[in-house]
Amino acid sequence: MGLTCKQPAQTLPHKEFCLQRATVPWESTSDCFRSVARQDNLGTHISKVHGDELSVAAASGNEAAVRLLLDGGNGLASEDRMHHRTLLSVAAANGREAVVRMLLDNGADMESKDAKGRTPLSLAAANGRESIVKLLVDNGAEIESNDVMGRTPLSLAAANGHESIVKLLVDKGADFESNDAMARSSLVWAAENGHEAVLKFLLNNGADVESRDGKYSRTLLSVAAANGHEAAVKLLFEFGANIELWDANNNQTLLSVAAANGHKPVVELLLDKGADIESTDGLDKTPLCSAAMMGHELVVELLLDRGANIETRSVRYIGRTPLSLAASMGHDAIVGLLIRRGACTDSPGPYGWTALHSAARYGHEGVVRLLLDDGADPNSFAGINQTPLNLAIEGGHEAVVRLLLHNGADTKLTSQGKCVDWTLSLIQRSRGELGY
Repeated sequence: MGLTCKQPAQTLPHKEFCLQRATVPWESTSDCFRSVARQDNLGTHISKVHGDELSVAAASGNEAAVRLLLDGGNGLASEDRMHHRTLLSVAAANGREAVVRMLLDNGADMESKDAKGRTPLSLAAANGRESIVKLLVDNGAEIESNDVMGRTPLSLAAANGHESIVKLLVDKGADFESNDAMARSSLVWAAENGHEAVLKFLLNNGADVESRDGKYSRTLLSVAAANGHEAAVKLLFEFGANIELWDANNNQTLLSVAAANGHKPVVELLLDKGADIESTDGLDKTPLCSAAMMGHELVVELLLDRGANIETRSVRYIGRTPLSLAASMGHDAIVGLLIRRGACTDSPGPYGWTALHSAARYGHEGVVRLLLDDGADPNSFAGINQTPLNLAIEGGHEAVVRLLLHNGADTKLTSQGKCVDWTLSLIQRSRGELGY
């Protein structure tokens, strides 16, 4: 069987490669490929993804085209331009079993590696091509081959959630405890991406539920919680994972990890499992402080509903409260929520800064307005001559300055004691010099 073009290449839709089966001489087939490659869109696609007509044929699964091109003198070892993949790698990655069989029968190298060091087996495993994986393994492909990042076919399959391939490789003896160059095992990759079925299979086959990644020393629970994978977290608890173990990399409890990343369902699950709502991380932040600082309103609301202390202070964050942390980051919605729930707007930190000082210094007009509307003192002192107005002037925040002045800020309390006009002209001049 061969190939022919039944219509001019210019009139073919983009996805039709003009690789239709027919009995034609090699010369006609070659002309057809050249005609197709001249199409602007397809030519760009070929050059970017495969780079030559033989790789296109392998990727599209056209057995007849591959046979004709091989017979025409194109070698099995030829590689595409972008990824340096052989025909076998291209066919394996795209799940073209018939082409893979043909290439293996013609002596294709099963251990050839592309630019990332991935073999045909690695590519098939990563892309969920179960029949290809089985075919390659049955033909003796190396199941522990490593790519440039030290990742095996099993690691790639686990990371992408291909349970049947994970089972196949483990049944063939693949090592699920081995780590890649980032010190991550297949189990860690499955936890990070939330692949519950893969996790369950590996744990049922003896994987350690308390194993950590070697580089960051994170537990499986920490990895799953940080990425919001509620089902994976539940599964790990079923296998006896310890809720009290810390994320050694970020020096955080599981609850702080989930709260800081805004994963409300996981936070709720951890609280239901008995996590300490007032636990502190390595910077003395409670989960409420972390959620407020990172702008996760729903988590803040949940923690407050479950009894978190609204006036808790982070000692290593200069004794700042959740309100002060949210104000400094400009999280209007959270500031409003905390105010409605009774947070003290004029509570100072060790350096005397209130939430209003923080918001004024960083130019968060919306937060400043919320605080003033709730009665925050626009003339409160912090340190030497540090009023909210003075800090807004130093930051060049004209809108905040005007808002403070409108709400009774005293210009005599600025560090220079200058008049209002001088204050505004200073800001305008500063903005001009900075090219705002």
